[in-house]
Amino acid sequence: MAIEAFERMQYAIAATRFGGGQKTVAVKVRSGGVRVFEQILCSLQADSRRAIETQAADLLDGGVDAILLGQSNYPEQLSLSRQSPAALFLKGPPRLFEQPGIGMCGSRRASSEGLRAAHSCADAVARRGYSAVSYTHLRAHETSLHLVCRLLLEKRNARTGGSVCLTRVR
Repeated sequence: MAIEAFERMQYAIAATRFGGGQKTVAVKVRSGGVRVFEQILCSLQADSRRAIETQAADLLDGGVDAILLGQSNYPEQLSLSRQSPAALFLKGPPRLFEQPGIGMCGSRRASSEGLRAAHSCADAVARRGYSAVSYTHLRAHETSLHLVCRLLLEKRNARTGGSVCLTRVR
């Protein structure tokens, strides 16, 4: 079943925010298929659905996409794990999932020294051809990880076409 980008993004946001947790949704998707995402979205009140529509449009406008567990483009190795998230949010081409990656984490209150280290790490990682991969429960605008991912995107876009930043949206 092909799902258009806007609908897929809405499903991913609804599942992440209202599905009872990534693990719970993943278990349901493994037994009930990708229709579970639609069921979660349809179960929400109209005001929650409108908020999701707005957030989905904003994310898509910002170049963020979503991949749902159970879809053919969900990374195969990740889908084999019982810990795999039900929805992935990414910025960059999905083919980067097949390339070497490095896990990155952020801080809500990074020091100036921490931010300098983030810049340094981003530069070193990009020079070595790795994609930055993150899974975080923090709000995207609150973490220095996203600074690292943004820096990697800027550096890698010139070389290889992007980095992948997996983020749980709240």
